[in-house]
Amino acid sequence: MALGHDPTELVADADVLMNLMASGCAEEILSTLLLTLVVPPAVADEAIYIEVAERGSERQAIDLSPLGAAGLVAVTAVDATELDLVVDLAALVDDGEAEAIAIAEVRQLAVATDDRKARRIASERSVARSSTPELLHAWQRVGQIALPRLSAVLRSIETRSRYRPPRDHPLFNWWSECADSTPEEQP
Repeated sequence: MALGHDPTELVADADVLMNLMASGCAEEILSTLLLTLVVPPAVADEAIYIEVAERGSERQAIDLSPLGAAGLVAVTAVDATELDLVVDLAALVDDGEAEAIAIAEVRQLAVATDDRKARRIASERSVARSSTPELLHAWQRVGQIALPRLSAVLRSIETRSRYRPPRDHPLFNWWSECADSTPEEQP
């Protein structure tokens, strides 16, 4: 998926949404990549909190309203055409991923998911896909993000969303090298 050229809508599942929120700079990432995240209702319901950076602290509730006000997130309803597809897909993946894939397919958008099964099903349905590592890699490239800052953002995602790409992800080595490279800088 080409990112960072024309304004684009991208349907996000809960994992990608939480990872972006855990980055501490979701607004900058989405603005740099000229993306608006389309968030299905089940995804909004699933993406409830992220961890706080300090161990032992309470979790932080996810508030999408600032990104919504900036035009970077749009929580959208599932229409009747999409609902039939959601019902079929819900037998294969969780409700949020089913809604995300259905909306992406019907509206001819790409879906952002890190879930292996959801990615496979989207691929089988010819739905374009993106993932957290692909979004962060594009942000680094398009925004010319310095390695110390990128490293801090990736570590923030690892800590606050407990995400690190699987070893078989094409960007696993890039992520690992960047995340483990330098002293922490605030995102």
